[in-house]
Amino acid sequence: MTTLLEVRDLGKTFARSRRLVGRPEPIQPAVDGVSFTVTKGRSLAVVGESGAGKSTVGRLVLRLIEPDRGTITFDGIDLRRQSAARMRELRRRMQMVFQDPYSCLNPRMTIADSVAEPLVVHGLGSADERARRASEMLDRVGLTARFGRRHPSELSGGQLQRVAIARALIVEPDFMVCDEPTAALDVSVQAQVLELLASMQRELGLALLFITHHLALVEVIADEVLVMRSGRVVEQGPVAQVLRDPAEAYTRDLLASVPTPVPRALRG
Repeated sequence: MTTLLEVRDLGKTFARSRRLVGRPEPIQPAVDGVSFTVTKGRSLAVVGESGAGKSTVGRLVLRLIEPDRGTITFDGIDLRRQSAARMRELRRRMQMVFQDPYSCLNPRMTIADSVAEPLVVHGLGSADERARRASEMLDRVGLTARFGRRHPSELSGGQLQRVAIARALIVEPDFMVCDEPTAALDVSVQAQVLELLASMQRELGLALLFITHHLALVEVIADEVLVMRSGRVVEQGPVAQVLRDPAEAYTRDLLASVPTPVPRALRG
């Protein structure tokens, strides 16, 4: 197996505003010394409670936020040494699916135009070719051509998440960050979105960084798991090993806080 992404000693601290009276508020690093690898065609889940630094890790890896320290190596390329223009080229190979799909879709654009937009950004294909590929991609994520003529306000949350996935996949990336993509969905729709991600991964050989606070989903989607608390890694390893015999009390607490066994609708 070939390593696609290697992250070493990743760190990020956000400045806090000063108190009106007294000393400045203490600064707590959002991400502190995080290291991991993602293998081609495999999935790494990053889990932890709210505020653990999971989403910040996803954004740092793609340089949507600039790290304070650490190295990020993608397919042998040191991302922190790349110019903005070079990063724009590389992001064709690295995509992101956000928790709230409506917030990343232009409400004035049709669904077909939104899905085709990354092709426009990267200068790929003619207008007719882009329209055809958008239609094909919508079909692959289970949405018929009639959805392409609609606007985001006309679709359900689960349908919008499928659109967001189609939009990320249309440029044929090698790596995708999924930031809590099922958090706002009910269990039956979660199952549909997870199955879609799993099938697309198998079909396209995608590597996934799957961010979630829900350990039950890890068993369904991931090969490896990394557990975070207060910006730091507390445990990591193969999913089966970590879920069956967690070494850290924090991981055991996370496991105790979710439904067991995994809900039937999520078993696939």
